[in-house]
Amino acid sequence: MPLSDGYYDGVIYSVERVQLMPNGVGGVSFPSYLYAPVNLPHGAEIVKITCWWEDNVSHVDADYDPHLELYRCSLNSGVKELMASLRSHWNDSDRHLQYAPDQSSDYASDSIEHKVIDNYQYNYTLFLYLPRADDDNNFCALGGVRIEYKYNP
Repeated sequence: MPLSDGYYDGVIYSVERVQLMPNGVGGVSFPSYLYAPVNLPHGAEIVKITCWWEDNVSHVDADYDPHLELYRCSLNSGVKELMASLRSHWNDSDRHLQYAPDQSSDYASDSIEHKVIDNYQYNYTLFLYLPRADDDNNFCALGGVRIEYKYNP
């Protein structure tokens, strides 16, 4: 299932490349807060998460960096737990890769918490934050996400 803000007005698809960007590039822009369900086999172990970013926005405050987070939420209590986080802090118009776990980066968690998927007690969600575009030449975009896992049925 694609990332969605629930209304489909928070994202647009670039004509030149397939990627998610905040709505309103070229005009008034708003940040995008996007969610996507994650469906992996029960008992699978997450090994790595890969993100493709294009980020040439020069935000000084790290709170406004684009970021992707993987959560699990208890079906019994509704309590949500962060499993992994990737944060782009680049000022680079070229698409770049980022991985979790990635011990060399200050902007990625150095481990993936609760790696083993438990579909009996939890559901799983990706959360993506993309800050608003400064203008047509200063924006960030998500090219894609891949979750790698091991599974032995």
